[in-house]
Amino acid sequence: MTTDTGVAQANAAAMWRAVDAFGAGDMATLTEIFAPELKWHVPGRSAIAGDHIGRDAVFGLFGKMAALTSGTFKVTALEIIGDEKGGVFITNDTGERNGKKLDVMLMLRVHIRAGKFVEVWDHVADLYAHDEFWSAKQQDAGTE
Repeated sequence: MTTDTGVAQANAAAMWRAVDAFGAGDMATLTEIFAPELKWHVPGRSAIAGDHIGRDAVFGLFGKMAALTSGTFKVTALEIIGDEKGGVFITNDTGERNGKKLDVMLMLRVHIRAGKFVEVWDHVADLYAHDEFWSAKQQDAGTE
């Protein structure tokens, strides 16, 4: 199998641009990069788990994560690998919520079409810790 390195490099660049925009809260750039029909799949049984369909729903997910962590949620990209279909992020996600700390690694598989994210699957290294941190059972004043 041969790989179109130009497409793979463009996809990796789009992914770096997205992670940088996420970290900066740059919604205008994310709007450019995310297709309106974007689907984002989060595993588990927590307050953020599920299939988030549409760019606005994904932005709602991001807002919820920021609110639940009082703005402490952070994604650090450890590796980004582009390929012809999109690519893979390997990230370390951290945050604080109600005295608990999140520190988990994720692998996100991204499909990109015409330079835009169309589908993302989160794969969490420690799903139990992830679910416990994001659990709706935690008492969040005004957010649940």
